[in-house]
This record gives sequence, structure tokens and C-alpha cells, in this order.
Amino acid sequence: MIRAALIALFLLVPTSLPAQAQTSVTAPGSVYATEAPALYAMFEAMGLYEVLGIMAQEHYQGAEALEASMFPGEGGASWQAQIATFYSHDRLVSLFEDSFPRDALSAEHVTVITEFMRSPVGQRLIEGEIAARRAFLDASALEQGSAALVSAMEAEDVRLETLLAFNEVNDLIHRNVSGAMNARFAFFRGLVDGGAFDDDMGEDFMLDDVWSQEPAIRQDTIEWLFSFQFTAYSGLDNADLQAYVDHSLTDAGQAIIAALFVAFDDMIGALSYEMGYAAAGYIGGEDI
Repeated sequence: MIRAALIALFLLVPTSLPAQAQTSVTAPGSVYATEAPALYAMFEAMGLYEVLGIMAQEHYQGAEALEASMFPGEGGASWQAQIATFYSHDRLVSLFEDSFPRDALSAEHVTVITEFMRSPVGQRLIEGEIAARRAFLDASALEQGSAALVSAMEAEDVRLETLLAFNEVNDLIHRNVSGAMNARFAFFRGLVDGGAFDDDMGEDFMLDDVWSQEPAIRQDTIEWLFSFQFTAYSGLDNADLQAYVDHSLTDAGQAIIAALFVAFDDMIGALSYEMGYAAAGYIGGEDI
């Protein structure tokens, strides 16, 4: 039975580096630095380019796991070379910038977002997010985050209520579930187009399979999302989290989260299709 390896769930909460850690070095693969300097400055303040670097590592790890589950010992150096090309930092930056809807944000939106992310509150929030996302590259950190979340629930930690509000305001659960399902479907299409199966697999079959996984995807999303957030904000006051909620309720906050999902959905959909198409070259004629 062929099963796609877990495609990393992506949390599209605006993130940033601490101000003192930022550099003037242009992000690899970026054209925004010259073509859209205001957007580039906003993304730097959000730490977006750092997040893309971490996502490249997440997807590389996922591709290695996929080889182990779908065609163990068959990919070798060739597979490693392919996925290194797919998931390079500069390529993710390029794909993201190509997909981001530049006209989705007004100049005022960009200013509001940049100022919030550069504020002391924003920097505390972002520093925690970057650290947690990087830590979660190690599966043991995710397990620790899940355990900490359970403890917080048992203690009725007030921050959990604020996180619930934050996720509802930004519709993060639905958006991440939808994105993960779209990525799964794109991966299937890549497998089919790449000739992984003896018989053509109809789109209806692929859609049915993806929808059959929706409950599991939703559960995984909820567990990952809250474990990540509780880890990221463990050292913060609830007032900082409430400030994040308040920012998300602004026109600028709503505009950026919607635009981010458009860009990341397109980027991850393209990467998932490519991974499926490439994987098809190492397998063939097996049943789902």
C-alpha cells in the first residue's frame, strides 16, 4: 500500500526575527529587495525569509521520509540531489514571492504590519515562533510541546483561551487543513502524471482519498498548531498574546493572513506536485 509521507503542516502566522538578529544581507533568491522594497522590508520584519529557510529543511526531511516509506533504498544519491534542488532556500523564496498577491495589501497595511512586527511586543512574539519552528525540526521537541500542551490544559492555563481566540480570528485550523488537503491532492496528481501506477487513476478517486483523510488531517493540524503555539509563547505574558489577537482583528492583520495563505498554498502545491512526479520515477504499478 503506497502512502504519501507526512507533508509538513504549515503555520502561516506572521513571524519575525528579533531586531538585533536581523541583517542587511538580501534573502537568497529574492527579487522583492529591488522590485518591491516596502514588501521586502515588511517580510524581513516578519522573519518570513527565515521561516522559508526552516520550511526548506522541513520539506527536505519529509522527502527523505517519503523515500523510506514508498521506495526504500531506491532513491539514493539521485533522489537526494532532486530534493536538494526542489527545497533549496532560494527556490522557496522565489516561489513565495512569485505567488504572493502584491495588490492584496495597501501601503497603509504594509506600514501597520511592519510597525507591529518591529515593536517590542511583536519581537517577543516572533522570537518565540522562530525558535519553536526551528526546534520542531526535531520530532522529540514536538513530543515535548504536546506534553506541555496537555499540562496547560489540565492547569486551565489562561493563554489557551487567548490562543483559541487567535486561531479563530485568523481561521488557522480551517486554512491549514485546506492547505494540507490541497497539497495531498497535488502530490497524487504528480504521482499519476509521473506514471507511478499501472492504471490511470481518476481525479474522483484522488479526491475521495483526500477527503477520507480529512478527519485525521484536521486532528493532526489541531495538535500540531496548539503544541507549536504553546511552545512558542511559553515565556510570554497573556497580554502579549492578546496584543496579537488585537492586531489580527485590524484590516491589515486580516489582509496579511489571507495573502500569506494564497502564497503558501500555491508554493506548497507546486512543491508537492513536483515531489509526487519525481517519486513516480522510483515506483510503479503499485496500489494505493
